[in-house]
Amino acid sequence: MERELISRIQLTTTQAGKPVVHLFSTDTRLQFPVLTLFDLSALESVGIDPNALAPDDELHHRFYAYWTPSDKTNSAGNPYRDVHYLEPLTQPATATSVDPSAALTELREIRRLLVALSKHLAPELPIDTETGELTPGPSLMAYANGDHVADNPKEQQAFIAYLAAEKNCPPDRDALRAWFLAID
Repeated sequence: MERELISRIQLTTTQAGKPVVHLFSTDTRLQFPVLTLFDLSALESVGIDPNALAPDDELHHRFYAYWTPSDKTNSAGNPYRDVHYLEPLTQPATATSVDPSAALTELREIRRLLVALSKHLAPELPIDTETGELTPGPSLMAYANGDHVADNPKEQQAFIAYLAAEKNCPPDRDALRAWFLAID
């Protein structure tokens, strides 16, 4: 998707009489509009009331227009530019103008939740570095309900077999036992 910085707009009509808005670039060397907006309601997203525009009046307003080349081509064989949405300009934040503490707090909370979720969905598995095989380690293995696997070697082996076969943690110890009895 391409982005174009727009500096002025002009309400006009198509040959069929449908209202459209021509969007002009900030490049003053360009005489003609760079984009044509057919959905006038999109102007509201940048603070312009499309109902207040008068035909052929120019309005100077800076915003971004996002567009993609169309499958349709004009008579010269060039693709039309389909405007997808408009975005208002925002001032870049500086270290002195914005207090980042709220954003950092939120990011830390998101990280905490992601760590908890990853431990629940994909617990760390103890892997022997020489063989690449899973090794028993109850302190790292836990059921989906949060209970840890006991020190019992048979339960640990069944847990590892379940992980390898089902690609997720068993819900609890009883579900592991039922699964193990079913495959036996």
